[in-house]
Amino acid sequence: MKKRNKKWDKKKDYLRLIRELDKNHDSQKNLGWIELEEPIFIGWKAKIEPRKDIQNRDDSWVFWKICESFSTDVFAKRIKDFDWNRKKPINNWCVHRPPHVKCINDLVYNSLPPQVQKYFTEDPFLSKDYKYRFGTWYSCNIPDFFWDIVYVKEYKNKVRVLDEIILQEEDDIEKEIYQNHYWSYKWFKGAPKHFRNTLNRIQRAKSKEDLRNQINGEDPYWTPNYKNAKWLWW
Repeated sequence: MKKRNKKWDKKKDYLRLIRELDKNHDSQKNLGWIELEEPIFIGWKAKIEPRKDIQNRDDSWVFWKICESFSTDVFAKRIKDFDWNRKKPINNWCVHRPPHVKCINDLVYNSLPPQVQKYFTEDPFLSKDYKYRFGTWYSCNIPDFFWDIVYVKEYKNKVRVLDEIILQEEDDIEKEIYQNHYWSYKWFKGAPKHFRNTLNRIQRAKSKEDLRNQINGEDPYWTPNYKNAKWLWW
């Protein structure tokens, strides 16, 4: 009988370990959570809200909807740990970006009422690179001084149930993967196949849309080159 290829045996062993690791993670998830009798204070969450005088406007609901639906929040253990409260950043690196209003895509933009839409404008940078892959993107045009940063206490209300045997099994599997298969399968080599297929599918749909527009007499728009899946995935 012909001996099986060694590379195939190694890949088969790697896939076996991945399946075991997935089963281990499922077992950990199925252990559930325990509700704490008293919540544990874990830190502070910084978020934005309309300034006091903005809250007195007749259209204050618009600003409340924007900050509650599309704003980010930042967590730190202490208020003085936020970068904007530090006198000098740690090693000149910015760890915490101040809370702000996120960009939204065209699907979200079209679902908003006109009173909210007028505070979002098409982002020329994002739309140029992502329009024909992920749609048109809109950024908020409200100045930063319209918002105040507020701090809210964060509490932990439940903890995950842990099993030492399952955790040790996970550690053993990961150790074997990194020792025997890291350079072959874990090292970054580019975007995975499913991500490239998604980009190709979006690109084909947009190319067909361009063709229909040209047939109807509209100006052509040549879709950009999409051979940068590796950069987008990274």
